[in-house]
Amino acid sequence: MYGKPREIPVPESHPVAPQSIYAVHKLALEHYLSVLRHTRGMPFLVVRLSNVYGPFTFDQDKSYGVFSPYIHQAQQGETLRVFGDGTQVRDFIFIRDAIDCFLRLATHPDAANEIVNLDGPESVTLANAVQCLLGQCPAAKVEHETWPKEYQAIETGDYKTDLSKLQSLLGEPPGTTVMQGIEETLEAYRDTRR
Repeated sequence: MYGKPREIPVPESHPVAPQSIYAVHKLALEHYLSVLRHTRGMPFLVVRLSNVYGPFTFDQDKSYGVFSPYIHQAQQGETLRVFGDGTQVRDFIFIRDAIDCFLRLATHPDAANEIVNLDGPESVTLANAVQCLLGQCPAAKVEHETWPKEYQAIETGDYKTDLSKLQSLLGEPPGTTVMQGIEETLEAYRDTRR
């Protein structure tokens, strides 16, 4: 939604500059909601999510998301492809935390007609997130590749979400760390195979 950040952490008031068709579609939906609020009085809530991951969030037929495919590949002992050196900072939010915040925001009277950023408790480099994952899945490997032209064109650089608005509405931000989320996701996959 925000494109290349002008400030970090990125607040909801940051100018939007979508760099992909996917992001343009999300912004268009926000505008539809705003128009419906204005013309029909329909209340709305927009939650701008960071990278969601966790049990069963991976879909082989979809091309979005970065960390859920990595978890899926790592638990199968495959090679994870990381573009560049992996030092770009990203936010990740565990699926349970995202759902919990969605439900709490949806029933919070002060969240009506708001746009709220949502991510997890920490920002980490992609390389560090992958290393945490490899620590749990030693059969997996990582391979660094040159950025494909089409991905490099939409790469935003480091990104960290400002959670001030979320905290003003709900108090403490989501608490599942990347390491905790990885462990819980892998355990869920192990339970499913049993």
